[in-house]
Amino acid sequence: MLHNDDVNVFCVVQHLLRKACGHDAEQAQRQTLAIHESGSAVVGTYDRKTAEEVTFRLMRSGLHATFGRAR
Repeated sequence: MLHNDDVNVFCVVQHLLRKACGHDAEQAQRQTLAIHESGSAVVGTYDRKTAEEVTFRLMRSGLHATFGRAR
């Protein structure tokens, strides 16, 4: 899950979603808007190891990311 913040601009978040999650440009744009409007959004469904790796990449890039089981 990626959480909204007051630091990162849309184009940076979109770029990182493309780089870390493998989203295409349209998907990254939709996700970024959803995060902005809702405060957070699920950016992918992965096995645990991959979820940890994606979360780490996003956090290392300065975003507030968390992972957990889907409900």
